[in-house]
Amino acid sequence: MADTEFVLSEDRTHSFIRDWLSDCVIASDGRLPFAGPPDNSLLGLVNARFHQLFIKHSSFASDEFTIKHTFADGKEISVVDQFEGCGHLKMLTLPLRQTSKPAFRLTIGHQSFFVLKDAHIPPSAALRNFYTSMIRAAQKRHRAA
Repeated sequence: MADTEFVLSEDRTHSFIRDWLSDCVIASDGRLPFAGPPDNSLLGLVNARFHQLFIKHSSFASDEFTIKHTFADGKEISVVDQFEGCGHLKMLTLPLRQTSKPAFRLTIGHQSFFVLKDAHIPPSAALRNFYTSMIRAAQKRHRAA
């Protein structure tokens, strides 16, 4: 998986998710699973703590996310299945509380899928192209800071 990191202000992070990812389906695991387009409830999850988001766009994926339910410490936890489907992007969002203004460290990557002990299916060209476009959009917000 290729990863790229940025630090963006809270406003720029929210606008990036809301505007640039508006045509995407985003999934998140945890006690309250989320799968859908970016909205205020997703931004609330992102603001609260470190979060791992899974992103699909119709340009590279036609399938839905599979969310499995499991129990940990007596509580039901929802987990996004990372090994099913056409592929996805992963975005880690870490709130940076020690800064003078609220900001986030974003780590964006794309996933390939291991199917055999010594072989894997690489991400599709369409997924890699979407990843490149997404990184460029984040870079523009980063430079404008």
